[in-house]
Amino acid sequence: MKIVNLKIENDPILGDLSIDFKGSTGDILSTIVIAGPNGSGKTTMLKRINDLQQTQATLSFGDDNKIIEKLSTINNTNYSADFFNKNIATFIKCTNDLWQKFSTGDLPRMIYANAEINFNNIDLNVRQVGYNYAFHNRVNSNHSVKDINNHISSFIDSEVYGNQDQLPKTSINNACKKINETFSALEMDVRMIGLKDDGSRLPLFVNSSGDKFEITSLSSGEKQLFIRALGIKFLNPKNSI
Repeated sequence: MKIVNLKIENDPILGDLSIDFKGSTGDILSTIVIAGPNGSGKTTMLKRINDLQQTQATLSFGDDNKIIEKLSTINNTNYSADFFNKNIATFIKCTNDLWQKFSTGDLPRMIYANAEINFNNIDLNVRQVGYNYAFHNRVNSNHSVKDINNHISSFIDSEVYGNQDQLPKTSINNACKKINETFSALEMDVRMIGLKDDGSRLPLFVNSSGDKFEITSLSSGEKQLFIRALGIKFLNPKNSI
């Protein structure tokens, strides 16, 4: 899922705004960087995109007639071509279960990371977590930071139980390697080495000096980078904005 263009009218902060997200060749851009001085409206524009509740979108699945026929077969309901041009959030909410039965692609999502994240109340009670599909997803203090330890622990467990033909230590190392790809991309002097063995199962990290520590000991800047990147990574943001 990609944004072709953005048009905002009579916004109290942005005023009238029209932006085209196509490249010089006419293709829709996969990566867009919004740059500008403080106070120019960058964060506001992202909020407006995330908060759109009546997003008009044309959804293309290759052969609409075949999709309509398949939906009718599964749900014994007649659908028209207009069905695919309704509010995208409503479309996904109403057809989520059906779509997953016949679609080979990934469900589209909107993922938004707050400009500021508060780290004062990180939840240290580790428990299994799961993800229920939603079109709108927010990486913020109330979700990703509070549950980050739980997400890491659950991610490691899924690696262990999903690869029972190999030693648990190997699966743990593989899980840490995938998580450490985030640190490497952010050029942070930190890597994850596993979970604490004191019964808390909290993620354990080490720096180049060999110092071991928990996630709460990361610097404020490291937390901002890591929590945002890892929170989005755990959402597996394929086909998402």
